[in-house]
Amino acid sequence: DLRPAPVLADPELLERLVANLVGNAVRHNAASDGFVSVTTRRGPDGAARLTIENSGDVLDPAMVPTLVEPFVRGRGRVRSGGADTGSGLGLAIVASVARRHGAELDLRARPDGGLVATVTFPASA
Repeated sequence: DLRPAPVLADPELLERLVANLVGNAVRHNAASDGFVSVTTRRGPDGAARLTIENSGDVLDPAMVPTLVEPFVRGRGRVRSGGADTGSGLGLAIVASVARRHGAELDLRARPDGGLVATVTFPASA
């Protein structure tokens, strides 16, 4: 569900942020009957929000904050049958790009498995 949510951002860095989040959501999705959801919204405060949610393994909520640390990958975060080709830098890059733009990255484990990643950009002038 994509709605207009303009942001003032470096287009190449914004593209990298989105590509990393979507790539991670696909790579770490449930092996069968999984889903990836992408939504954009502009809040009443003018902030733009990008939310990417997927199904997948149940994650320990205490482990989720460590996923933004370089080279850290959650156990069981790669689809069955697929080779683990990630470097553990995807969410670290997302966090860095978000900080550079004054945005906040919020990661939450879904109770039924998977992750919800929300990036909130400040209101554009």
